[in-house]
Amino acid sequence: MKNKYIIIDTETTGFHPYDGDELLQVSIIDTDGNVLFDEYFKPQHRTEWKEAEQVNGISPEMVADRPAISEKISEINAIIENSDTIIGYNTQFDIGFLKANGAIVPDDLETVDVMEDFAKIYGEWNSARGSYKWQKLTRAAEYYGYDWSQRAETAHNSLGDCYATLFVYDKINTDTMVIERVIDGKRVGIELTPAEISQAYYIKENDDRRQDILNALDEMDSLKIGNIDISNDFLKKSTTFINDVIYRYEKMDDHLEDYNMAIEDVLDNADKNYANKLVSHYAQNMSAADKEQYIESAEMAMDWNDTNEPAISRLEYMLYTTLITERDYDKIKQDCLKVPQNNTGEYIDKMIKTMRTEAKAYFIEGIDENRKNGVEISELDNIIYKKLIDERRTEHTREVSSENYKIYQLKDGEKYHGIRFEPYHMIEAIGINLNKTDYDLVYEGKISEIKGNSVDEKLENIYSKFNRYETMPEAFMGHSLSISDVVEIGDTAYYVDDIGFKKLSPFLDNHEQNEVLDMTGQNRGLGR
Repeated sequence: MKNKYIIIDTETTGFHPYDGDELLQVSIIDTDGNVLFDEYFKPQHRTEWKEAEQVNGISPEMVADRPAISEKISEINAIIENSDTIIGYNTQFDIGFLKANGAIVPDDLETVDVMEDFAKIYGEWNSARGSYKWQKLTRAAEYYGYDWSQRAETAHNSLGDCYATLFVYDKINTDTMVIERVIDGKRVGIELTPAEISQAYYIKENDDRRQDILNALDEMDSLKIGNIDISNDFLKKSTTFINDVIYRYEKMDDHLEDYNMAIEDVLDNADKNYANKLVSHYAQNMSAADKEQYIESAEMAMDWNDTNEPAISRLEYMLYTTLITERDYDKIKQDCLKVPQNNTGEYIDKMIKTMRTEAKAYFIEGIDENRKNGVEISELDNIIYKKLIDERRTEHTREVSSENYKIYQLKDGEKYHGIRFEPYHMIEAIGINLNKTDYDLVYEGKISEIKGNSVDEKLENIYSKFNRYETMPEAFMGHSLSISDVVEIGDTAYYVDDIGFKKLSPFLDNHEQNEVLDMTGQNRGLGR
């Protein structure tokens, strides 16, 4: 059967196939991840390639007994001939080396360069070349959260790079966002991928549409987030921003004649990563006085609102929470520095009392995220985190009901290091039994309030509810729902796994289990 798409990657001794550099490895997979070809080659002329070896890890000894590329090129040609499209990362580099070694790549064969697509999405402009700056595959993989450890092949192994390229390609072409706008009294939603934006609207500097936007930015006196002026200069230099405006202007409403409205629409509907970049930029460039003025104006806007929704835009609210968290925590740190070390705890307690609910929630979420990513947490951060979690727990009162669902999270303490945030198969592999004695009950709510007809649907909706600040109940005492947490519905407990939920049997009550954690292998219970 013909392969519509194949992914190709190579490792070489250098950059110049027609100036003596040779192939060391060629890998080809299909879009299902099936390996079509993977082989190392012995160069016929080069005896060493020290600079390339430092990158790809392929030594002369590793390929001393491997075949010459000439012995395998017919197999590669057969795969290419049976394909419609070649996908790669810097595709022409790989094709150039293959052609130099006898590969037949028809001129009309479609090619996709994921590197070029990602460069437009990443949006780093190279003014000297007048184009987007190319980014390494490792950066593209990191951008979309690719886990290199899931396979034996690492970065700069051609097979490993094939898998990473396929992952990024899929993310670019399948991750969608829905842009909504009211047009002629109707709400219109358009689903698009990053590739659709970047490929369709790669705008050159001399394009009239780009100039229209630049002129509109110059004319705008009220381009703001709240009371804080947005830097027109910053936006004018953002190719991603300008392309996004053009897309929405032309795609969403053919009758829209005001670029100002398109610009504001971009800001209101920016995806999370883009919005975070904007907010971070504004926060970093605001003076202390501007920050305080912004916080005051945002709080006034929310106080005036008669509904439960903030009377400010999503971006405004993101900036507000960023600034309030920064202010509150900076105040804690500065006050702690002013007092003897043995009195620091008293000042932390005092400052925590002054922290806004939003700041507390965002601080807890930030520490949780750092822990998941293996970021070292300072002693002061750990103290504040524990006190905030304890505060949530002591303030919470629960009504017990047979109709309730329960959320449990592992207790604090070193004995749970290596267990917290680990998927179930890792826990199972070391023979640990999870019991209620090891968990704190952090929330209890009515299952009837959770949408869904099946248990699976309710579990997914619980996960979503407790991973968004705006939907978390005020009485929730824990961190955002994460791997290693347990959700109990009725008499059944479910472990929050890396993918979905794992049904636990048994998950005993506290009085039913008193085993002691023993990481030596003698007893694998997690009781106290």
